[in-house]
Amino acid sequence: MEIELKLILEADEAQRLRAGLAAPLREVDQLNHYFDDRNRTLGRAGWGVRIREESGGSVRRALLTVKHSGTQQGAFIHRPEYETSLSLQHCAQWLQRPAAMLDAVVQLCPPLAEFGPLELEQIGSMQNRRTVFALPTAQQFSIELDRTTWPDASVGWEVELEIGEGQSAAEAEATLRALLSSLDIHWRCGEESKLARLMRMLGA
Repeated sequence: MEIELKLILEADEAQRLRAGLAAPLREVDQLNHYFDDRNRTLGRAGWGVRIREESGGSVRRALLTVKHSGTQQGAFIHRPEYETSLSLQHCAQWLQRPAAMLDAVVQLCPPLAEFGPLELEQIGSMQNRRTVFALPTAQQFSIELDRTTWPDASVGWEVELEIGEGQSAAEAEATLRALLSSLDIHWRCGEESKLARLMRMLGA
């Protein structure tokens, strides 16, 4: 289960946030590819399938992820999430032949078996630069600042805060609110996932 708070930033707010934090823990470039069948069977049921190519420094890796749209609980979204590492070879093969990945997708996320055989195809992609910063608190939260380049070349900014099992959502939210307030950054909850925004942008 992913428990995440997502906020939308303006470009100048993103720059103030970067300037107001210590040096980042890490920075990675991500290329996100999304998949469904031509009838958008999975999307209509709230599911999204993604292959992410990620590179930062000398590290290059690929991830297969299946997520549900989830439910909003206060400022946080609770989403069922299934994720596994991919070999770069499988990543390349499935990007060329998305239909070949169905068995692996269902094995990763058994609830998708109810939809029967699907002819998966790539439905869109976008690029993201993710910078991770520590929030020095008792529970050591971290935040992710995302700079997303959409297919129409527009750029969007958002900040994400994910909490793990046993961590306090109230403390995480209060810590982030205090930080943003000190930097004169508005609190704008992001109600759409990146996939939902991409589909809206593509008119799908």
